[in-house]
Amino acid sequence: MDPVTGKVITKAVMTVATNKKVRNAVIIAAMTPMIIVLMVLSSPFAIFFALRDGGTSTQDVPVMVIMNELKSEFENEIQRELDDPEVDEVHVIYMGSEDNEPIDNCVDVLYIFSTKYNIAGEVSEQVALLSDKQVLNLKSIYYDMNVITTEKEVVTETLTNTTTDDDGNEVTETKSITKIIKIITIDSLTADEAFILYGFNDVQMQVVEEMKKSGLSVFFLEHDMPMLLSAEEITKIRSYLPNDFKLDRGEIVSVAESIVGKVPYFWGGKSLAQGWDSRWGTQMEVTSAGSKSTGTTRPFGLLRLYHVGIC
Repeated sequence: MDPVTGKVITKAVMTVATNKKVRNAVIIAAMTPMIIVLMVLSSPFAIFFALRDGGTSTQDVPVMVIMNELKSEFENEIQRELDDPEVDEVHVIYMGSEDNEPIDNCVDVLYIFSTKYNIAGEVSEQVALLSDKQVLNLKSIYYDMNVITTEKEVVTETLTNTTTDDDGNEVTETKSITKIIKIITIDSLTADEAFILYGFNDVQMQVVEEMKKSGLSVFFLEHDMPMLLSAEEITKIRSYLPNDFKLDRGEIVSVAESIVGKVPYFWGGKSLAQGWDSRWGTQMEVTSAGSKSTGTTRPFGLLRLYHVGIC
């Protein structure tokens, strides 16, 4: 689900809900997408749409801005090493780069940060809204995965120069030149290399692999892509839930699995009942535009977003 779609769904859910917050009987067609949004927000995948919690007085900052600031700060550190006035030559080595060019591993850093702190048992944290402490943790991981090491060598070279004097005799002069050479090594780790650094378990490694496959990193890389939700919207969504509501992912998946094979796919299909909808399975015309099935008659069911997307 892309950020724009998520935002539209969220606003639709807000429209359905009343000012008295969510009533006990919320139609399943509205409740399901909200649960999907909340599941994303509570998962490590939320890092790609994350915001720095600016509080009440400052504007929320997208995680992309934070990462760009870290990159700029890191590049400035490299430049300071390059501008060392005490050396005569500087050589830079970018580890793992075939053309010896800088490696941008920001997405890998986000994979590791989000998994390390979100998939951490009892101490797991949400990563949709980053607190000041979480931003410091993110910075720490960035510098764990982007390391600058320097080494200096003193090299003495012997130079020989042969000239001819006024009498036509060759005169050879030898002198020694000492120079300081600085070698800067930049090591930008991949997510797979960071597994070892942080001692990730099998579950954490699997989560990172799923994040890679999801393709969500494209939203992070697109500078003009709008974020999923603002801090205010996230808080508002949560306020619509009953006080005793618990987001149990296992239960959600179990409910979804219970209707697999019973509720057919239907383009534009929605439910207007809480629980089983008596219309499911009855012959109905597909009226929603945009599908090859539009205009045909088939057993009524749910759009894929509702009965498969949450699994």
